[in-house]
Amino acid sequence: MEIPSAKYWEEITSKLSKLFKIFFDSEKSIIYSNIKRGKKIIDIGCGYGRTIEYSLKCNPKFILGIDHNPKVISLAKKYFKDNKKVTLKVGNSSRLPAKRNSFDYAILVGLYSNLGNKKEKTLKEIHRVLKKRGILISSAYNEDAFDERIRYYKKIKIPIKKIVGNTVYFPREIGDDVSEQFHKSDLVSQFSKAGFRILKLRKKGVGYVGIFQK
Repeated sequence: MEIPSAKYWEEITSKLSKLFKIFFDSEKSIIYSNIKRGKKIIDIGCGYGRTIEYSLKCNPKFILGIDHNPKVISLAKKYFKDNKKVTLKVGNSSRLPAKRNSFDYAILVGLYSNLGNKKEKTLKEIHRVLKKRGILISSAYNEDAFDERIRYYKKIKIPIKKIVGNTVYFPREIGDDVSEQFHKSDLVSQFSKAGFRILKLRKKGVGYVGIFQK
């Protein structure tokens, strides 16, 4: 099986709507413009490594990629096998395999909308592993994204189990089995409750992209 790289995902997004392209481009640019060289990064929900590739361009000291899917981590390890800066582990976002105050940056891109009832625990765990004044970079679908999301799921052939309001549920076997969208006020409330200060939270295409500080 070919391992999807950042280039692969960019080819996928290039075939999607303008709003989705704006969202994905914003995720990439916020990483490029905010991560300083020589820092330690934890990437939660790293998947095959799309955002790890982006982070590597910032010349970090170390990246720990976490994903709950063993198959995905196995494939990602093959892709990054020659890069000594990258370590990949199977892990749960609500119980991160990392010590307290150990990372300068945390990346939660493409996962927050899929966390379901683990959002609060995940944010508290990220807060725990970040150093003082550490930075969290995150993204999530916005309140106007529903129609675009449904078109996107159909485009990449993700089966939908059911839809309740604006929340979409998928068969558990595909991995992440829920997808939500948020108002800005929801995100401000949830991240603030976990102890983060909102430095930036902007609406970009189908989502919000933000920078939060411990």
